[in-house]
Amino acid sequence: MDDALRQGAETLAHRAPPAPPCTIVIFGATGDLTKRLRVPSLCHLRRGRLLPERFAVLGVARSPMSDDEFRRSLAVQAVAKVAPEDWQ
Repeated sequence: MDDALRQGAETLAHRAPPAPPCTIVIFGATGDLTKRLRVPSLCHLRRGRLLPERFAVLGVARSPMSDDEFRRSLAVQAVAKVAPEDWQ
């Protein structure tokens, strides 16, 4: 992950409180936009401590896939853009 992005996320955490408990629904969860932008963005929000402790992501897609297959497909493409500790 880029050091400037990491530093920016950590700085932002000191200025804004985390969101209240919530769920995000992602339509097209198996698509390119999710892998390239949405998941890395969520990881950056987590890094900045802006996501609540009680937080869930619900992915909806046309492609049939088990939960484990979905996680693996995201990990392969999205993990290159985030720090490994954020992915875990």
